[in-house]
Amino acid sequence: MQLLRILARNLQRSRRAYGLPQEELAALARLNRNSIGMLGREENAATVDVIERPVAVPAADVLGCDSP
Repeated sequence: MQLLRILARNLQRSRRAYGLPQEELAALARLNRNSIGMLGREENAATVDVIERPVAVPAADVLGCDSP
């Protein structure tokens, strides 16, 4: 799936750009670290609820689009 690949790539890029380790992003997103890793490796698809959670990395960065 192309959208899953884009989400995974943008998640990794944004996490690194903001200087967040997987553990910290996971805590901010209220997910476990394994879930963040699986999303980044395209092994798991995120629900819309997970994508919309307010965290230090804005959803627009992860989705690769401008904020509304």
